[in-house]
Amino acid sequence: MVRGTVSRRLQRRGAHQRGLLEAIHSKPEIEEMAVNPVMLTALAVLHWNDKRLPDQRSELYDSVLKWLARSREDRPGARRRSGVWTCCGTWRT
Repeated sequence: MVRGTVSRRLQRRGAHQRGLLEAIHSKPEIEEMAVNPVMLTALAVLHWNDKRLPDQRSELYDSVLKWLARSREDRPGARRRSGVWTCCGTWRT
């Protein structure tokens, strides 16, 4: 029972890894970003959550920012704020 569960998890992980590498190598601009460990982590999380990477660089950055904002809001004990971040990085209520 446990052996089968571990085997399935390893298969899923391998499939995810192959898909992520294919997505990264399919676009030279994304491949350049993946050299940075922080961006590589963000790319891996986005690919895991959405099963794909955005086609445009601007969509990619937008997705990363949304993921970071959700992660911050989902932290235990995080204070909820009402408002939005503007394009220049300032908070508006």
